Amino acid sequence: MKRILQGIIAVLIVLGIVKTFHDYDAGVTINRYYQQFKQGDVLPDIENVNSNNLKHFNLEDLSLSDFF
Repeated sequence: MKRILQGIIAVLIVLGIVKTFHDYDAGVTINRYYQQFKQGDVLPDIENVNSNNLKHFNLEDLSLSDFF
């Protein structure tokens, strides 16, 4: 019974990872970053990160459902 439960959990984790990469479209993103790196545009993207959303970040307002 314990092996079956471990197998089910492992399958769910693998399916979650596959769905994440499928939804994220990692190939396009990797290709874009590679093209930026070749052109030397990586540093301006890193310097222009918008951190205004992190100013009012409160850990007490987080709930477990925020991560799923």
